[in-house]
Amino acid sequence: MNNILSEIDNFTLEEFRELRDYCNRSIDKLKMDSNSTLIIIKPASFAKQDHLKIMDELTKKYGYTLMSGKTMQITLEQAEMHYEEHRGKPWFEKITRQLSSGPLYVAVLGSEHIDTVSRIRKLIGATDPKEADPYTIRARYGTCVDDNVIHASDSSESAHYEKQLWAGFMKE
Repeated sequence: MNNILSEIDNFTLEEFRELRDYCNRSIDKLKMDSNSTLIIIKPASFAKQDHLKIMDELTKKYGYTLMSGKTMQITLEQAEMHYEEHRGKPWFEKITRQLSSGPLYVAVLGSEHIDTVSRIRKLIGATDPKEADPYTIRARYGTCVDDNVIHASDSSESAHYEKQLWAGFMKE
């Protein structure tokens, strides 16, 4: 620690400002990544107009901020990119076809909480709506594991990757 402090003592004012700005940008990026998450309201739910109720619930009832959102249709290739980590699993083809089967709503939700990702995951519930707690979104709107209504990033790392991936899709 003393070595670091002695090195900082030798910094010029401009070098110190650059270091400070770099640290602040890094902290802001970490906050942004952990204070926001990506959700996708899947095509089957979108077709039933449940996306409006779900978004109302997440933003009005639970207080999450809609940072960006878009209704869109994606290709099978884009769905495969989204679920790339699951390639090779028996259900990969089924989930990618399902995600690309019609219009969906994709959104980035944020809050002041450092654990937005895990809080949203708790609200949406278990992957299989039949196993989800009864108060969760999937239990109330989903019908089966193949129609589980909504996707949400499962970690801060996934949220960061998915937000970048979908930002590219939104520009197309």
